[in-house]
Amino acid sequence: MASFALPQLYKDSSEKIFIATKILLEKYKHLIKIEENASIFEFGVGDGSHSAKLLYPLYPGDYKEIVATDLSQAMLNYAKNNENIPRCAFSLFDVACETVPEDYLARFDNVFSLFTLMLVRNTERAFKNIYAMLKPNGRIFSVFHSVLPTNQVYEKLSRHPIWGKYDHNINISSYYNESQPEKGYERALKQAGFDDYTVQVETFKYTFKNEKEWKDFFYSVNVVAPKIPQEEIEDYKKEFFKLIENEVLIEDESVTDENGLNSRHVTLSLCVLSATK
Repeated sequence: MASFALPQLYKDSSEKIFIATKILLEKYKHLIKIEENASIFEFGVGDGSHSAKLLYPLYPGDYKEIVATDLSQAMLNYAKNNENIPRCAFSLFDVACETVPEDYLARFDNVFSLFTLMLVRNTERAFKNIYAMLKPNGRIFSVFHSVLPTNQVYEKLSRHPIWGKYDHNINISSYYNESQPEKGYERALKQAGFDDYTVQVETFKYTFKNEKEWKDFFYSVNVVAPKIPQEEIEDYKKEFFKLIENEVLIEDESVTDENGLNSRHVTLSLCVLSATK
């Protein structure tokens, strides 16, 4: 599973993801059912800000515990230092690991994840692990991009004569080559043992008010970026932003940004997934 690893930049530039999450949580809150004294697990907690502001208010006051995990130690450290979530333990963990820790088995009433599932490389194993971690009648709820608009960018970078040596394939979303990626997630849920599940698809448009905003947004979710050596970063950014501009962004001649230039936007499909063990 890939993980974002630029916590401050992500926090500063993820407002559009925050707004989309807030809208979807409100629309689908009927799917979120949390019992009293619940044990709650979250994977891909990132910088912790979205979890603290959007998920935490949904939890009952008497929840037993939260175990918040991520693959990035930098993200976990940032969340620990900047978010005050009671009875929350932060832990480095891969939800698609080969062996689930014994103390995680049948421990949790609820599993949550925001904008992470599309970067889990082995979705089938992740769902099997989640199934094993849930108590009977336990639930998973996740919001994520169905298909990342940057997939073609990372495919090109993976074949690039200079940047191809870095593993850009980890940025490519699961079921990218399927016409209906949500069906792939449904198959994986069923294979894991879930019979009661739903995967809904919603469309959102992210409009950027200036060049800096779209550059910060896309760079903050590039999980390869922190691995680029310092002496190569500027050249890498030039190539990366050129591809984003040419392959991802759509220019809107009818709307201008704050600098009087044609506005740029991207349209995305988002999934809302819910399943009960």
